[in-house]
Amino acid sequence: EKIPSKTLSEKLSDMGIILKEYEKKTPKNLYDPNDGLTHLALREDTPRFFEGKTVFIDSCYTYTPQEEEIIKIILQSASDVYISFLIGEDPELYKETTLCSEKIKEYSPICEDLVLTDNKRTKEESIEYLQDFLWDHSAPVFEGNTDNVKIISASDSFEEAAAVSSIIHSLIRKGYRYRDITVITGNAEKYDGIIDTVFASDGIPCYMSVKDELTTKPVVAFVLSALEIAVTDFAPYAVSKYIKNSYCDLNARERDLLSRYTDTWGIRGKRWRDGNPWMMNPEGYTGTLTEYSAHILNTVNAAKEKMTDVLLPVYETLVSKDLTVKSGVEALYGLLISAKADKRLLARARILMDSGKERESNVTSRVWDALIDIFDRLVSVCGEEKTTPERLHRYLSLMISSRKVGAIPALNDSVTIGNASLIRPENCRACILMGVNDGEFPKAVRRSGLFDE
Repeated sequence: EKIPSKTLSEKLSDMGIILKEYEKKTPKNLYDPNDGLTHLALREDTPRFFEGKTVFIDSCYTYTPQEEEIIKIILQSASDVYISFLIGEDPELYKETTLCSEKIKEYSPICEDLVLTDNKRTKEESIEYLQDFLWDHSAPVFEGNTDNVKIISASDSFEEAAAVSSIIHSLIRKGYRYRDITVITGNAEKYDGIIDTVFASDGIPCYMSVKDELTTKPVVAFVLSALEIAVTDFAPYAVSKYIKNSYCDLNARERDLLSRYTDTWGIRGKRWRDGNPWMMNPEGYTGTLTEYSAHILNTVNAAKEKMTDVLLPVYETLVSKDLTVKSGVEALYGLLISAKADKRLLARARILMDSGKERESNVTSRVWDALIDIFDRLVSVCGEEKTTPERLHRYLSLMISSRKVGAIPALNDSVTIGNASLIRPENCRACILMGVNDGEFPKAVRRSGLFDE
């Protein structure tokens, strides 16, 4: 396909070269979830699976090239195929879905358009009215029954969550099950820690259909702070991150005294590595060392020794001239094992489960697997490649920043809470929209893409 923009063409060409080189370096036995549909399209038994079947594809607006390849196979193999597209009267608003539908039609020699004008998902007049006139400011006044549509104003997110809880209780008293109710918002992360807390206190089982950023997890910060120490040669800010992390084997008093001491004297570099005890007065530039100050100094040196006994072997590996990606990852893995990170995460997950925090427990139990998977992928792709602490830090930061961890529903009968852009509720009898404010729901459109200008 000819690309009119020379700049875009050159950028796409560069991306193609990078991707080709990546695929060369990727071992054949390394499974990339992003290539799942590609592998499915190449399997010989895929067409046989769809032979004689009737296939329905719904709730999608556009399709990726990978998905289009699967659709081609379905159209060639299945007996009947029904694909729905949301297309309205405004050509500009529905431009992408219209173009996609026309493209899909080209894959099948026999194709018939079935235009559905009626709402088949509900027969409730008030909901149908909202569908037709929600954005029409000149709409006629609705004269029918409005019991099934309610609008509630709240002063803040906490009051909003309490109102939703009250609505759910009233629905349950009418005979609804928790699984019949779905709460949808434009930004579920905004309510994380609010709505689930309110629901827990009110005895409402719920499942937050959101994923947490892996970068926010303490065990990940522990790994990256150790790398930062190697990159900066024990810069005070990097050391402070490491010391204050819960996976550092120091108690609260040792962390506080060691952090204050290193900040007071700006200690970095060789003074951490030479094995000599520090002799500077914890009080700063004063002439006398009191008995209390001497006690503090002893505590600081003991804490330093405890910390460096674990950290220095990792540091020496990371700053070695012979550092490879594999040796660096192995050193960081060893640091995690010495900190008993795997066992502590498992214990934390059990504590959360026992306290009734199923979602947090599920997410915590998946953090270790996600981090080890990143280690495995990095070693599989780069392996014996020579590197530096800075580059290894960039590699890991990039992979971690693109990874999220989520939880599966702990109960079958629970209220589902999720983002409007991702959630696909099934058998929903009552839907509650939260945060319906200007610019939030629906979200303001922001243009984004792989390339900028």
